[in-house]
Amino acid sequence: STLTYSILGYPFIMPDMVGGNEYGNEKCDAELFARWVEASSPMPSLQFSILPWRYDQRTLAIAREYAWLHVDLSPYLLRLVQESMNEGWPIVRPIFFADAGSGEKTEVGESEIFDVGDEFMIGDGLLFAPVLDQGSTERDIILPGGKWLDLWNGDTVDGPAELKNHGAPLHVLPMFVRAGAELPEGFVEALVQRTKAIEAASSQRRWRRPEEAAARGRDIAPAEHDQLSKPASWKRIGFMSRGSIRLNADASHNHGSRCSGNRLRCYGFPARQIFQE
Repeated sequence: STLTYSILGYPFIMPDMVGGNEYGNEKCDAELFARWVEASSPMPSLQFSILPWRYDQRTLAIAREYAWLHVDLSPYLLRLVQESMNEGWPIVRPIFFADAGSGEKTEVGESEIFDVGDEFMIGDGLLFAPVLDQGSTERDIILPGGKWLDLWNGDTVDGPAELKNHGAPLHVLPMFVRAGAELPEGFVEALVQRTKAIEAASSQRRWRRPEEAAARGRDIAPAEHDQLSKPASWKRIGFMSRGSIRLNADASHNHGSRCSGNRLRCYGFPARQIFQE
């Protein structure tokens, strides 16, 4: 549906919020959450409906690094936004767009590039092949015409080609860069460094205070642990909306200059009264 909406003219899309709505007894487990983050991270929009630190350390680390991947992609995405606004090109594209007008054959083995619905391109330079099957650590990948660089292992592949049983353990979103694509300076190098960071984060355990992680959503290195364990003095600010919702928020604390001066911005609550307790 993401590909369909994209080519129909809706550029700012994503495959639903990461984690979904968890209706009834349906729950998003750690594997599904990790794969969902991976599939969503290259999209123009990235939004979570479930907090990443609800899960184990490894899942949290994977989610954090793929959120940073989204940031790494932002210079390219912003350029594609302008292209979409000016010329109407979709940002998220089916892989057959890579062969449009090139005269390349579209048949790869027994598969037709027009039939591929579980891979996507961002612009004309990046191809992603997320794992969508539960428990899978590999998948078949179809590459359109051109020369492609595997960002995880540095291999180059001449397309059109089919990669059988391509390795994709839990922390890996298969990613390829097309040779000759117009990309920001240093962009490919930044993505390669991100894959290394994802590899390291998925296999390394770090310290984390559960209450601090819940409040700030990040891991804490051992060197920081002692300082962050000190008692804090909190200033509590209350906001009363026009309805029946009341939000109490911690507005400041004394964890040191690195964390001081926090600001709280509240959207969607037209405050009629602000008071200090």
